[in-house]
Amino acid sequence: MKRILPWILALVFLLGGCSQTEVTPEPESSAAETEASSGAVEDLPPEVTGPDENGVFPSISCEDFDRWVTDNGPPDVEKPDDGEITPFLETESCQKYLAENFGGIVGEIGDIGDLSDWRVLFEDDHYVLQTGMYDPYTYTWRDQWMPLRFVMLGSDTSGTYDRLAFVCIDLYSVYAGSGDFFVPQEESLIYWGFGRESELQFGTEEDYAAAQTYFRLENDYYPSLVNSTTGRTVLIDYSVRDEMIAVREIPENFGHTVFYSEKLESYKMSGVPDDRIVYLYRDNDLDDRIDVAYYDASTQELHPLAYGGNWFYSPQFSVLSTGAFAITGGEADEISIYHTENETPWVPAAVLGGDGKGLSDGGIYLSFQPLTDKKETDLRVLSYISKEDQLLYFCTFRDDGTIVENLSSGLRATADYWPLDLQNFNDGIVYFLYYPDGGASGGTHLAMNLSSGKCHALQIWKQESPFTCTAEGGLNIRSGPGADYEKLGIIPENAEAIVLQETNGWGYVVYGDIVGWASMEYLIQA
Repeated sequence: MKRILPWILALVFLLGGCSQTEVTPEPESSAAETEASSGAVEDLPPEVTGPDENGVFPSISCEDFDRWVTDNGPPDVEKPDDGEITPFLETESCQKYLAENFGGIVGEIGDIGDLSDWRVLFEDDHYVLQTGMYDPYTYTWRDQWMPLRFVMLGSDTSGTYDRLAFVCIDLYSVYAGSGDFFVPQEESLIYWGFGRESELQFGTEEDYAAAQTYFRLENDYYPSLVNSTTGRTVLIDYSVRDEMIAVREIPENFGHTVFYSEKLESYKMSGVPDDRIVYLYRDNDLDDRIDVAYYDASTQELHPLAYGGNWFYSPQFSVLSTGAFAITGGEADEISIYHTENETPWVPAAVLGGDGKGLSDGGIYLSFQPLTDKKETDLRVLSYISKEDQLLYFCTFRDDGTIVENLSSGLRATADYWPLDLQNFNDGIVYFLYYPDGGASGGTHLAMNLSSGKCHALQIWKQESPFTCTAEGGLNIRSGPGADYEKLGIIPENAEAIVLQETNGWGYVVYGDIVGWASMEYLIQA
């Protein structure tokens, strides 16, 4: 239609001119103008009427894609009526998916019987606004309302499982072809979970029919299902095992959307074969804050684990031994140690942190995860930054929370960046890369013996060569890069020092247990 319109307009103009007694001639266009105008018409993209039977739209060359496709297409303004959405079992793409993956065969989850024996217990179909999605009809990226279906199916005759949950979201995608072109495609993304009503104990068919879905955000794909009468909740772990997790009741102000979960038995942890750690996105939170909980399979209860909830530092789970694990991170900047063999394994056996919690009387910034000594396997090390003196510290501890050593490295550090990358911990010696300015490159391989009664001076353990002092009588080490700063010590003549960083003729150096600044004029690398 876009190609025909200019000719129609020209014809109308000529016909109109036939009734005139006098016509003023239009100035002739130049050849360049004519060519440009012709080119503009030829550059118009062809009209797209729809996809083929496989959901594929006409391919677009890379050159044409760059010419035709724009970023800021007009968004959908009015949300369509949810009642217009075709239900899950009646949608062609969903029928095809079920036939290919659940066609009455023994698959990944076991025998589920014939799908004709399954019935809809619950369905929630509604439109969700997908931001910045490609529109194959207008050659633009724009916000569009797309249908989402969530359905719970039940069966009385299935084999291994009798509950199946499906989420289906319709989308437009663009894929790179095998040649120099792009292929727009209409597709349905389908996620599913499985379970047994004997474990879910959600209730009767009336309970399912009266249930409520919880989505973290209006455009989220991953719902949970809540019994509106009892508060009993079905969480679906779409990300890892496609399992349903039955929860007696979600803790107050806790998320409903599973980000990740992991059974503790996968880490060969003792006494808790069906318990797991569950991470959940905080409801209605655009900042992706994450709640972390201990799931007690015997009672089907979630117990929030100590974690500050800082959106930037997601909680870090680490196994200490077969009977202990740790959660590190959060606004509190502390490590909580849990023992699986305790009667209440979700209650910390010990907490290490700042503000009087064993590591420092003041505030700290804590690293993410501890390392285990490869030789002494019940000894751990973690690193932290003291807010008071802005130095990097190492702490060794046992699984019961007992601190063995808590030592300053003397290395400067700030909250603006994390200055080290822990490499290894063996026989009491911690090996790490230190970045004075927080950069991802140019780090120095350092080691520090944290064992009691040993020298704790920093040492080079890889690649770098030390610098030799050439100053007669020795070279002063100062607290800053300048002669006016406080004197901290001396590098003797012909002694070797480690240079971590050079700034305006001054080096950030390590000599023995002294860390400071010295003039590079008198430091020569071998």
